[in-house]
Amino acid sequence: MGRMKTILQKNFSFLIWAVMLALLSPGLVHAQVNEDFKLLASDGAADDKFGWSVAVSGDTAVVGALGNPNRFRAYVFVKPATGWSGTLNEAANLFASDAATTTTEFGFSVAVSGDTALVGARLDDDGGSGSGSAYVFVKPALGGWVDAVEDAKLLASDGAVLDNFGVSVALDGDTAVVGAYLDDVRVITDAGSAYVFDLVFDSDSDGPITSNVLAGPNPAAVSESITLSAHIDDATTGGATIASADFEIRDGDANVVLSGTGSGTCSDSQLPCPDDTAFDQVDEDVAVTIDPGDLTPGVYNACVRGTDAPGNVGAYECTLLAVYDPSAWFVTGGGFVNSPSAADVVNGAAGPARFGFVSKYLPGRSIPDGNLEFQFQAGSLNFKSTSMDWLVVSGEPRGRFQGTGTINGSTVCKFVVDAWDGSFNGGVDAFGLRLFACGGAAADVHRYNLPATQLTRGSIIIHTR
Repeated sequence: MGRMKTILQKNFSFLIWAVMLALLSPGLVHAQVNEDFKLLASDGAADDKFGWSVAVSGDTAVVGALGNPNRFRAYVFVKPATGWSGTLNEAANLFASDAATTTTEFGFSVAVSGDTALVGARLDDDGGSGSGSAYVFVKPALGGWVDAVEDAKLLASDGAVLDNFGVSVALDGDTAVVGAYLDDVRVITDAGSAYVFDLVFDSDSDGPITSNVLAGPNPAAVSESITLSAHIDDATTGGATIASADFEIRDGDANVVLSGTGSGTCSDSQLPCPDDTAFDQVDEDVAVTIDPGDLTPGVYNACVRGTDAPGNVGAYECTLLAVYDPSAWFVTGGGFVNSPSAADVVNGAAGPARFGFVSKYLPGRSIPDGNLEFQFQAGSLNFKSTSMDWLVVSGEPRGRFQGTGTINGSTVCKFVVDAWDGSFNGGVDAFGLRLFACGGAAADVHRYNLPATQLTRGSIIIHTR
C-alpha cells in the first residue's frame, strides 16, 4: 500500500508540474497557425461534404467528398510551382470505373503516396452488402492525374456483409493497409481487422501494336487526296488507353518528307485521329488525310505508330505508297545485267539475266499499261507480267513500277522494277527487280531480289510525252 501511495504521489507531482508549465508557457500550447490555402471543388454542390477525408504526400493532396450520393468521388490537387496560392482547380476527379457511387461511399477514406492514390468505398458490395472495397489509382506518365483510371480494386479475400472494408486506408510506397472495423474475427462479432497489400503491378513497358496500315487511293495521282489509316491496339501490350498516334511519309532514302501527331481530341486532317475524334480507348482506328500536292511523284513508305497512356511508344508499321503524275513521262528498257548469287533467294545461282519492259499511262486511266519479261537461265527463272498496279517517274530521272506476273508460267508473284536512265552511280543506266509474295506468301518474302544494278548491255529510257 505504501508503494502504491508513493507512485500516486509521484504521478500527481508530475501532473502539477505539467499544468504549471502550460500556464507559464501559453505560447507553446495556444499558438495559432493560419492556413496557406483553401482547397475547393470546382464543381462543388450542396451536401457534397467535400473534405470528409483528406491525405497529402509531397505536392499532391487528395480530398474525398461524401455528401451527395450521386457525386461520391475524390479530388486530386497538385501544388503549383508558385505554391498554394491564387485560384487552383483540382488536377483530376477520381471515380470508380464500375460506377459504384450511389451506395458504396466511394471517398469515405483516402490516402496518397507519391504517384499512387488509394480510395476506400466502405459500403461496396462485391462480397455482400456493405462488404467494402478500395481502389488504387496510379498517375499516368503521359497526361498526368487527369487521365488516371484505377489500376486495381482491392477486396478482402474473406469479405462478408457489413465488414466495412475500406472504412480507413493508409499507403506508403507500394504497401497499402485497409481497415475493416466491423469484420467478425473468429467468433467475435465486429472485432475488426486490417488487410495489408503489396501494390506491385506488372510493369507496362510495351507500346501498342499498329496493324492494317492502308493508303487509298494507292497508287495516287499527285492531284488526289490520300487517306492513310491504321488500327492501333494496346490490349495485348499492357491494356492501356491509346493516347496519341503519329505518321511519317518517308522517301526512298528513308528521309521523312511529311509527318504529324494527333492526341487528345483532334479533327485536323493533317493529324492521325480516331474515327470518333477522341483518344479514349484501348484500341483505336485512326486516319490522316494527305492533301493534294503534299507529295511529289515517287514511291514512299507510309508509316503509322501509336503511344499509350503510360507513354510507351509502339513500332512504326508501314505500307508502300506510290504517287504518280499521269500527264508526265513513261519508261521503256531492255538489255542485260549480271545477277549475283545473293539475288536468287531460292537457288543462289549467279549469271547474266535479260530483261525488257514498257510501262506507261494511257489517257484517262489511273492504272498503267505495259509488260515486263525477265529471263534468268542460271536460276531457271522466267518471269512475265500479267498486270500493272502503278508507275512512278521521279526527277533523277528514275522510273519504278509495280504489278503482278508469273514465274515459269505458274507461280504468281508481285514485282517491282527500279529503272534508272543515265542517273545511277554518276551517269549509267541501271535495272533492279524484286519478285515477292509468291504463291500467297507474305509481302516481305522474296523469291528474287536484285537491287539497282548497272547494265552490261542495252539501255533504259524515260520518255517525255
